[in-house]
Amino acid sequence: SELLHKAAFCNNTLGLSPHASERCLSYFTPETIRSFLIDHFAPERMALVGVNVAHSELAKWGMRSFADYNAIPMKPRDEAKAVYTGGDLRLEGASPFCHVAIALPSAPFGQKDLAPIALLQTILGGGSAANATPGSGVTSRLAMQV
Repeated sequence: SELLHKAAFCNNTLGLSPHASERCLSYFTPETIRSFLIDHFAPERMALVGVNVAHSELAKWGMRSFADYNAIPMKPRDEAKAVYTGGDLRLEGASPFCHVAIALPSAPFGQKDLAPIALLQTILGGGSAANATPGSGVTSRLAMQV
């Protein structure tokens, strides 16, 4: 799905890779990482999650971790909107099979225009073969023939 996002949202928001390439590693210095943390990480933007731990114990460690953090004010940052650009991305692979993914702009969740889009997705088929249950679209006639 990362390559699909890269093609659909070329050079903006969702199209940017969350992983650093080998050639970018030299730019990751302690100073740049610290600067990024100060600019983007604040208690207001974090969630503390604990599994199989008492709430009181988790709260105690959370308070210890963020006791001095309030001295750093949360910086405002631009909230860029994802802009669908469309496009294609092709990669050569060793597999004799061709894998195709199609992405189209869609309606937001809760809008009436979402129902026909969901129906089209079910007819065309999509998703993981591991979740091939009736109604998932993977078992559609088209998906099974292709």
